[in-house]
Amino acid sequence: MTPILSYLILNGQLNTACGVFVLAGLTDLLDGYIARNVPGQKSAFGSFMDPLADKLLVSTMFISLTVVQLMPLPLTVIVFLRDITLIIAAFYVRYISLPPPRTFYRYFDATHATSELRPTLISKWNTALQLSTVALTLVSPVLGLQDNWLLPGLCWLTAGTTVEIPVICSPTSQRTFFKGYCNGAEEIIRDRCCIIKKKNLTKIIGFDFSNNQLNSWDILKNISNHRRDVEILLMDNNGLEPLQEKDLVFKFEGFIRLENLTLPLNSLPNKTCPGGKQFWLYSNISDNKLTCQGIVDVCTDPCPENSECHRDGPGLRLCLCMPGFHGYKCLKEGKFKLPAYLGSLLSAIVATSGILWFTQRRKIIKRD
Repeated sequence: MTPILSYLILNGQLNTACGVFVLAGLTDLLDGYIARNVPGQKSAFGSFMDPLADKLLVSTMFISLTVVQLMPLPLTVIVFLRDITLIIAAFYVRYISLPPPRTFYRYFDATHATSELRPTLISKWNTALQLSTVALTLVSPVLGLQDNWLLPGLCWLTAGTTVEIPVICSPTSQRTFFKGYCNGAEEIIRDRCCIIKKKNLTKIIGFDFSNNQLNSWDILKNISNHRRDVEILLMDNNGLEPLQEKDLVFKFEGFIRLENLTLPLNSLPNKTCPGGKQFWLYSNISDNKLTCQGIVDVCTDPCPENSECHRDGPGLRLCLCMPGFHGYKCLKEGKFKLPAYLGSLLSAIVATSGILWFTQRRKIIKRD
C-alpha cells in the first residue's frame, strides 16, 4: 500500500489517503497478531522483512508529506537518515551471520534465515511516535488542525527519540562476584557491562543489573540487540514484577549463550529458572536470589523432516528449513523463487498504480 499512499498524498487526495493509512495499520496489526499467536507463522525471515516494510512505509510517508509541505523538512531528514542506517545495519547483520559460502543467491535466499531482529523498547516508542506524527499530519488538513499545538510538540518528541541512544552500560557498584564471572584474559568490566575485546571484535557478553532498583522486565528489551552474545546476566536484588513460569520463559527468548543468570526470588512465584529447572545444568536458591547456570541443549530431539534445530533460549528452539527446502513444514523442495516473487509483487504494484492513474485521469477529463 506504500505506493498508493504516496500517490494519494502527492495528488492532494488526503481523505482517501487517511482511509488507506488506517487500512495499512490494521493489516499490519493483524499480521503481527498472526505471527505471534498462530503456530508455524513466526519466522526469522519475517522478523527481518516486517520492520523493513514498516520503515519503507514510514519513510515514504514522511517524504511525501514533506513534498506537499505538511511535514517539517528537518524532521524528515532525521527520520530518513536513521532508517537508512538501520537498513544498512540489517544487511550487515545478514552478511556477518551468513555462514560461508556467501553467495549473492544465498544472501537473498528467504528460506535461509540466519538472524532474528528484535527492536528495543525505545525503538518501539519511536516507531509509535513516528506513526502518530504521520497520522496527525495526514489528518490535520482534513480536520483543520494545522495550527494545533499538538502537532509541533509531537514533531519535537519524535525527533528527540529518533536521535536518542540508550545508555545500557551506565555506572553501578562493581561487586566481587560479577568480577568473578567477567575475568577472562580478553574480558574487561566497563561500569555495568562485561565486554570482550579481540583483534577485530568488541561485544558485550555480560550485564550486572543487580541492586539497580528495577521494577520492570523491560530492561531485557533494552539489551535485545546483545541477547545472542550475553553469557552473564545478573538481575538479583531488584523489585521486579512477579512472573509466572510460562511468561518468564519468553522474556529470555534469544538468549542462546546464557551461562550465568541470577534473578530475585520474590519475582518468581514458581521459584524456577526460565523454561524450567530441567533446561539448566545447575540451579540454586540462596540469599533471596535464584542462580541458574548452563543452558541445556534443547536440540537433542530432532526437528521435523527437512528442517534443522536452532536454540532460541532456555527451553526454546526454532526448526528452520534446511537449504533446498521451503514452504509449509519445509515440504516444498527446491529453491524459493525470489525473482518470480519480486516480479509478481512489482507487477501487482504497477498494475494497481496504472489503474489508479487511469481512473483518476478519466475523472479529471470529465470535469473539464
